Amino acid sequence: MSEEDKKVELTTEQLVNIANQLQNQVKQANAVIQDLSSKIAAREVENSNLRAVVNQITGQAQQAKKEEE
Repeated sequence: MSEEDKKVELTTEQLVNIANQLQNQVKQANAVIQDLSSKIAAREVENSNLRAVVNQITGQAQQAKKEEE
């Protein structure tokens, strides 16, 4: 039998430990995802504000150019 074919019986305590470890990993992953989501949201707000400023500046520049003509 190869190593993949061997079956191991785990105790209830071992299974609980494995489940707890996995749950902690999921919690950590969720915390990272939530942190990244917050950073993305903040960056989107910043980009939106910058876009508004750029549009305002380019609009003013176009308006000034039209007035010169």
